[in-house]
Amino acid sequence: MHSLRDEIAAVAAQMIAEEGMDYGPAKRKAYDRITGGHRSRISQESLPSNEQVEAAVRDYLAVFCADHQPARLRALRGHALSLMQRLAAYHPLLLGAAANGTATEFSGIHLACFSDNPKALMLFLLDHGISPEAVMLPHPAGHGEVEGLAFDWQGESVVLSLLPTPGLPKRLGAVSADALTALLADTGAT
Repeated sequence: MHSLRDEIAAVAAQMIAEEGMDYGPAKRKAYDRITGGHRSRISQESLPSNEQVEAAVRDYLAVFCADHQPARLRALRGHALSLMQRLAAYHPLLLGAAANGTATEFSGIHLACFSDNPKALMLFLLDHGISPEAVMLPHPAGHGEVEGLAFDWQGESVVLSLLPTPGLPKRLGAVSADALTALLADTGAT
């Protein structure tokens, strides 16, 4: 027997995979779809955790996208690795769908880079022919907002969070360039 949270996670997973929705909006929209919008107030206890939604996304991709998702993931990870190698002085870590293996056609590259001087990274990119846009982003670990940069790299959308000190909580599943190299060497690339 499935719970309401399981149903919400499954519907949200479909929206994430097919429409590129973010987890929060997908959960709320799935809740409205399942309840018919009759419950105007959504309690957090009614919604699945991001971990439950990620598991549902994995299940959805395995069933409905197995013919093309692994190739998309491998390509995105390859582009991410080439950028991470270029940004090695800033100790980049890959985050999000490309890191956790749930990347779809809607996914981009999300990196965290570390520097006491965010302007130095912007100048580095400009010196290498990349024109980043300064943006404010949610902190990857949920601690307010951080400065960020948005740009295109090898045809992929990149969002780069600038953090002052190296390291992120293990729960975020951040992947280093060395770990990404190992993932790409694995024939499954997942």
